[in-house]
Amino acid sequence: MTIVCGDSHTSTHGAFGTLAFGIGTSEVGLVLGTQCLVQAKPRQLRIHISGTRAEEVRAKDIILHVLQRLGANGAAGYFIEYAGLWWKI
Repeated sequence: MTIVCGDSHTSTHGAFGTLAFGIGTSEVGLVLGTQCLVQAKPRQLRIHISGTRAEEVRAKDIILHVLQRLGANGAAGYFIEYAGLWWKI
């Protein structure tokens, strides 16, 4: 499934096993009227997280570290796949 949404939280829809795109207000009207939206194919980025974590380190700490390393626009235009053992947190 693909979701488009004029909302800054669109990227959280990946939790539903979807591809999610944040779009502008004029594009929202286009989608509502046509049920279509032409998009360029994003590049792929896999972030592999591994190693031993301290007990006090949580998922949010790990993702904040990833964001710090990438920077504000470090993954703009990418689909991101998280890999590794991070889900065992």
